Amino acid sequence: MKVATVIEQALEGHRTKLKDMGATVVWQGRPAEIEVGVCGEEVGQAISEMIDGALQALGAGDERRLVVWARNAHGGVIVGVEYWGGSSEEAQRPQTPSEGQEQRALQSLAESRRLVEKCGGRIFVRAFECGSVRFVMELPCQTGGLA
Repeated sequence: MKVATVIEQALEGHRTKLKDMGATVVWQGRPAEIEVGVCGEEVGQAISEMIDGALQALGAGDERRLVVWARNAHGGVIVGVEYWGGSSEEAQRPQTPSEGQEQRALQSLAESRRLVEKCGGRIFVRAFECGSVRFVMELPCQTGGLA
């Protein structure tokens, strides 16, 4: 299964929630025909968990964007899911997620990591002071792991 198709399916599964939250989805960069092999279902679940984790970090900002990108790299693909919440003025004020939001985000991260590692990949997370968060996964083209 092509990784762009997997990402689009994961986004489709979140369409209603994203609309209800007033979040805009921005697709940046689609990889050229990258095949995720037999791990397509796990990759889709991991991306879905990444989206859930990003949305759990949701701040109360006026501007809410979920930026999704993918690109070919190192004989595989790198996929990013980034949540950017708040305007530039709101970014000046630190936003602290509730304990429940933080716990759900950590659970989503743990599940994403389990699924991605099962496919031979890696996952990285970075949180920003303004309430934004970035999830990045690196996957091999086929099963067998990354170099």
